[in-house]
Amino acid sequence: MLQNNKHIIYILTLFLISVGIRVPNLNRPLSYHHEFVTAHVLRILEIWNEEGISKSNYNPKVNYKGEENKFIKNQGTDLVDKEGNYYYLSYPPFGYYLPYFIAQLTRQNISVSFLQIFNMALHLIGCIIIALILRLFTFSKDILNKTVLVAASFYFLAPGPLWFHSNTYMVDMLSEVLLLIQVYILSLIIVRRKTNIVLLLSLFAITFFHCYTEWLGYFVSLSCIGILLSRYRTLDARKNIIIGISMASLIALSLTLYQYASIGGVDAFIETANNKLQQRTGWNQLTDSLGSYLLNFVQIGINYGTSYLPIILLLLGLLIMSFIRNRFITPAPFSPDSYREEGSTTLKVLLILTVLPITLHHMVFSNFSGHDFAVLKSAGILSIIVSFLLVHYVKQSRLLAVITIIIGICNVSIYYFINRPGEVSFRGKSYDHYLKQGSYINQIVQKDEVVFLKGGDLSPQVVYYAKRNIKKVESIADARQYLIEVSLDKGVLFYLDNSHMDYERIRIVDNTSK
Repeated sequence: MLQNNKHIIYILTLFLISVGIRVPNLNRPLSYHHEFVTAHVLRILEIWNEEGISKSNYNPKVNYKGEENKFIKNQGTDLVDKEGNYYYLSYPPFGYYLPYFIAQLTRQNISVSFLQIFNMALHLIGCIIIALILRLFTFSKDILNKTVLVAASFYFLAPGPLWFHSNTYMVDMLSEVLLLIQVYILSLIIVRRKTNIVLLLSLFAITFFHCYTEWLGYFVSLSCIGILLSRYRTLDARKNIIIGISMASLIALSLTLYQYASIGGVDAFIETANNKLQQRTGWNQLTDSLGSYLLNFVQIGINYGTSYLPIILLLLGLLIMSFIRNRFITPAPFSPDSYREEGSTTLKVLLILTVLPITLHHMVFSNFSGHDFAVLKSAGILSIIVSFLLVHYVKQSRLLAVITIIIGICNVSIYYFINRPGEVSFRGKSYDHYLKQGSYINQIVQKDEVVFLKGGDLSPQVVYYAKRNIKKVESIADARQYLIEVSLDKGVLFYLDNSHMDYERIRIVDNTSK
């Protein structure tokens, strides 16, 4: 573990600074910049908490209890069970399990603040793993101290991680940390050139949990197996490592498929999975417009810019400096007194096990990667590589500190520009917009009434604050027809827009309405 007390002080100090920077935006109403995914996860956790997770067969159900909430999709996938419950099946379920069971064990209420604290704790754990990774290929204590400090600064203060490891939680945030742990364990095995039962079991467990959290885990597993098959043939227990990774991945996949197929049958699940795959990959865009498909990759580039622009510019500068020095001036070799003999091996392994699966994930799920939180998975490797290069090329401690501080200030400035504190976003939208609409619905509707919405934005935030599933309709006639179809006789039709909220009640009597 971390043997240097300085590293602990660096990490905790920068973590507390990052928390202080976030304070103005913590526990405010769920609103913009992908807080819809936080609302989505909170709804799943609340449903489990209210009904018991076994009632949902441990699947991420999106329908609240009560027949008035059934057969209403609200951000679920197309798969529905016989009771009218929809489920969110875009990911395996462990990313929902972990915060849920932590809340149960610690007797915490499922709330926005709980999920934000959980998410920030993941950020702290991720930085600790980064420091452990850096120890694998740095030898000099001075070099290690500087690299850990710079990497922690980049990782904690980059605009993307600052936001996505606090206000926005989806399983991708847990996946980012599991990726770092998975890479650390395998790098540990390769650098030490030996294995033991603890390392093998740890690698098996983290591979299983990552694959049971996000599809990225399978890309990492393939990369691990590929590097072990092509290299390191003399590595102890290489065969056992490959078998362990393969078994963990297959068990996670089989369990996920079994769970989700049990909802509505194998055929229905296959159809739903295929539709979701087409949507997330963007491959269906290829039949319509190649340009539209290629725009997905432009958006991925924009997302990296909004999340890491100062760090990426620094990386480009360092790479240009490296090229010029190696081509036209005297190269700056890595001193054996500063870096471990296995350092170059570790660096290569690290790049293969992070850059390769991340790139594959972006390429396969190009449409999904249009969400800017999809680039969070790169936070760790960017922090490691840029800090490593910066410390290598900038020998003067004062200059190193100045560059790190400037990058930190730029990062925080971008964070505050995009996520402006206060009551109104930088686009002029009120942060309590969805809270007001959802609370209004919650106050008006009675327990046995179906909620309908005409106009307005049927966002996950509105559903979360209303604590009810909401059926979007085009007219009151549509609402009446729906009530007849599901054999219910009471409903409320809400009219919501940016400046006006109103409603009218609907009653069905002998297949007529009033």
